Formats: sequence, C-alpha cells, structure tokens
Amino acid sequence: MSGLNQAALVAAVSLILSVILTPLSWISGAAIALVTLHLGPRRGVQTMAVASIGVLVFSWLAMGSPLPMISFMVLFWLPVWAAAVVLRQSVSLALALQLITGFGVLIVLLLQLAFPDVLQQLASQFTSSIEQVMQQSQAQADMSAIQPMLDLLRRYLAGILAIGLMLTVLVSLMLGRWWQSVLYNPGGLQQEFNQLRLGRSLAIISLVLMAVAAFTESDTAVMVALVIVTVYMIEGTALAHALVEIRQINKRWLYALYITMFFIPHVVILLVVFGLLDAWVDFRTRLAMN
Repeated sequence: MSGLNQAALVAAVSLILSVILTPLSWISGAAIALVTLHLGPRRGVQTMAVASIGVLVFSWLAMGSPLPMISFMVLFWLPVWAAAVVLRQSVSLALALQLITGFGVLIVLLLQLAFPDVLQQLASQFTSSIEQVMQQSQAQADMSAIQPMLDLLRRYLAGILAIGLMLTVLVSLMLGRWWQSVLYNPGGLQQEFNQLRLGRSLAIISLVLMAVAAFTESDTAVMVALVIVTVYMIEGTALAHALVEIRQINKRWLYALYITMFFIPHVVILLVVFGLLDAWVDFRTRLAMN
C-alpha cells in the first residue's frame, strides 16, 4: 500500500504544481498510468482517489472552489486511466490511441454542441489575456496584425483544446509505459511504438471525416478532422522510428525530423499522409523484406 500512497503523492503534487509549470501534469498522469499498467485498474482507481483528496483540499484553499481541479481530474486522469486499462489488457498501443482519439472527438462535440456558453467564455478569456499582454507591451500596431489569427483561434478553440488534452493524455500514458518498460521490460515501449498501426477501418473512417470537413462549411467537422490529423501525425512519426530501426539509420535523423516539424509544416503533412497510407501499404513489412 505504501507504493500506492507514493504514487498518489506524486500524482497530487505534480498536478498542483502544474498550475505553475504545465508539463508537470504529464508526470501526474504518468503516475496514474504506471500504477494501472502494473497493478491493474482497481489499484489505479485507488491511487486517483487518494491523490484527489490532496488536490481538492488545495483547490478549495487556493481557489475557493474544488470545481476547477475536479474538472481537470475528470478530463485528464480518467482518460489516462482508461487508456492504461486498454493498453494493459490488450497490449496494443494502437487500441489505446484509438480510445484517446475518441476522447478528443468527444471533447470537440461536447464543447461545440453541449456547452457552447462555456466555449464562448473560454474564448473571451483567451482573447482578453492576449489583448492585455499587447497593451502592456504597448504594441497597439501589432494587435491589428494578429487579429485575424485570434479570430481563427477563437473559431477553432474547441479543436485546439481537444488536441491539447488528447496529447497530454497520450504523453502521460507513454511516460507511464516507459517507466514500466525501464523497470520491468527494457526496450518494450520502443518496440510497441515502432509497430504502431491504427488499422484500415479507422483510416477509412478518417478519410470520410476529412472529406466531410473539406466539402462542408462545418467548423465541427473541421475540428474533428484536426483531431484525426494529429493522430495520424503520431502514426507517421512511429513509422519514421520503425524506418530508423529497420534500416539501422543513425538516430540523429529522428532528432532532425522533430526539429524540422516545428519549422516546416509540410513535414507534418507528409507524416500524416504516410500514416494513412500505412493502413494499406504496410511500409514496415516492405522495408523488412527489402
């Protein structure tokens, strides 16, 4: 039980400190994922329950209400736990990623269709924060220049939030899986990630959703397509890792790939295209045969 208490402490403290340093939330989720992956779903729930006590007390004292942290725990810890359960029982990173994809799509639909007022409030707060920063820096002339970008971000904010939460859940799951791999199965995560393939059925559904987004003026369809694009960017990245392993290429090429992705968006598009094509072509098998 001491191990669970230690994991709960890490999860709670990391989540609280993520208010100051956001990436610490990954460690919080990873602690939940590690316990769930190694000891099972029930132990994962127990860890969340113990950790939530400290988080809720902090939220009550510091923010005057536990609601902000309750919302974040539901939207973050529960998906991490669910994805860890799927990964533990299926030993399939693809199935876990499909679950996380469904979570991202659900967030978009909820914000757009069920809670438009909440979305509007978040958009207003975001815009006000940007305007205050610009005013403090006395960059009034620059405000008009970035206004179109702000309008675009406000329009697709639900998709941006969904992708952010989805990636946070995925990073936490992968970090927890890596910890488990280091402790009990060295190299296991690398093999799982290199073999990541989302399957032909999801690829067909994804192409249909992208076509709907392309030929309609629905913001919701566009944001769902953005979630799908993000997922296949991840599969394309996994394919690049597999290529490096199969061909015994210097791993510095992977570092170059990650750096290039931040500066040349076309690289991301290529990763998405290859991720989708892999459902039919199976590049790994072809590379191994050659």
